[in-house]
Formats: sequence, structure tokens, C-alpha cells
Amino acid sequence: MYLQNLLQYCARNCVIAEGKACHAQILRAVLSVDTLTANMLINMYCKCGLLKPARKVFDKMPERSLVSWNTMIGAYTQNGQEDEALALFVEMQRTGSSLSEFTVSSVLCACAAKSAIFECKQLHAFAIKTAIDSNVYVGTALLDVYSKCNFMSEASWVFDSLEEKSDVTWSSMVAGYVRNELYEEALKLYKKGQAVSLEQNPFTMSSILSACAGLAALNEGSQVHAVLSKAGFGGNVFVASSLMDMYAKCGAVKEAYAAFSDQAQKNIVLWNA
Repeated sequence: MYLQNLLQYCARNCVIAEGKACHAQILRAVLSVDTLTANMLINMYCKCGLLKPARKVFDKMPERSLVSWNTMIGAYTQNGQEDEALALFVEMQRTGSSLSEFTVSSVLCACAAKSAIFECKQLHAFAIKTAIDSNVYVGTALLDVYSKCNFMSEASWVFDSLEEKSDVTWSSMVAGYVRNELYEEALKLYKKGQAVSLEQNPFTMSSILSACAGLAALNEGSQVHAVLSKAGFGGNVFVASSLMDMYAKCGAVKEAYAAFSDQAQKNIVLWNA
């Protein structure tokens, strides 16, 4: 129990030296590591960004739980190793292991990074079959993949079918419209979000300013400027860059320069804007 508590501490605080020492002590004490302890070791290594030793522990497990698979797949996705995540998911399916909402959403994130639309559609079909397509994390991941692969009608269908939508769901859908140059749809959705008291965030602000820039919609852009200033996002470098770009593309050069001048620290992103 002490060693398990220590592993949890090491994972929370990314204390790798103590984590490795704990691992060595466990190996000296027992011939085989039980599933719970192995999962804690995998989690500790993954939280510290050490995926190779995590995978070694994973591969040596005689029995793997759903937590084992989810932790390893999620870590690969979060660390930009999407091919490894997808390959491990295929292996997971081959073993007949059950899938959870977390498994599906993690693999969908890998699909988004790789523009793997075929795999996405397979997962979407599985999600519908197992009735987890209404899960907010699965739904958000689905619409993100579809929008990044330019399948906006599918992304919109997923968004509309979700009874529960998080702030990330709204932000992802707005960003998807902007990414596909559907600026009017992005503005309409943003206004719907305001009507339901959607919590503002820098990502949404930056996206909707890009939509205003694409439409040369100075009036709407100025309104968004007022909202983001009130919310305290004016100092965010990406929001400020989008704001300057919006004013410039609307022909409001003075306002663009004023937005630039308001920034206390001017980095390369702002100078380029």
C-alpha cells in the first residue's frame, strides 16, 4: 500500500527519480506485478512523459484491464504519437477487450491529428451501436475529426445530436466552421452560444474574430472586441493577433494599430500580425 501511495504521489508531481526507485523496489519484492500496481506504474511513467518504460510495463502484464489500455492509448495521443495510439487500439480490438467512452474519445483525437477519416467513421458507427455517441467527450472528439477532415455536414450533425454540450464542444464547432471558411455559420453558432450563456474562452474568441475577418464584418468584430475586453482576454497574444488581423482586413487600420499598442509585451506573433 505504501509503494502504491508513493507511485500516486510521483505521478501527481512528476517525480521520476523516486518513481523509478519505487519501481525497482517493487521488482525486488515480487516476482510478478499485479494489475493494479502495473497500472499505477504505467500512469506514473506516462504522467512524467516517459512512454517507453510505460510501454515495457504494459507489454509485460499477463492481464490488462481497461485502465491499462486507456492509460497507454491516451498517453500516446497526448504526446503526439498518434500512430502508436492507433496501432495499440487495433491490438486492443484484436484481444476482444471492451471499449469505454475514454477509449473512443482518445482514439478519435489520434484520428483527428492523422486526418484518419475511415477509422473515424468506423468508431462513429461503433459509438452509435453501443449508445455512447451521445457522450459529450465522444461527440466533441467526433465533430473535431470531421471538421479537420472537411466533413462539415457530419460534424454539424454530431453537434446537433448532442443533448449535452460542453464549452469545448461549442469552441470546436466554431473553430471547425472557421477552418473550413464557413464564416457565416461560425457567427450564427457563436450567437447561439451567447444566447445560452456560453462561457467565453480565448480559443473561441480567436476563432470568431477570424470569422469576422473572413467576412470583413467590422460591426460584429467590434462587438466581439468589447466582449473579450470585458472577459479579460485582451492580453492573450493569440486573441490580440486575431483582433489586429480582423481590424486590418476590415480596413480599420487605426483600430488595428490601437490593438497592437495596447499589448504590454509584443512578441513575434504580434509583430507579424
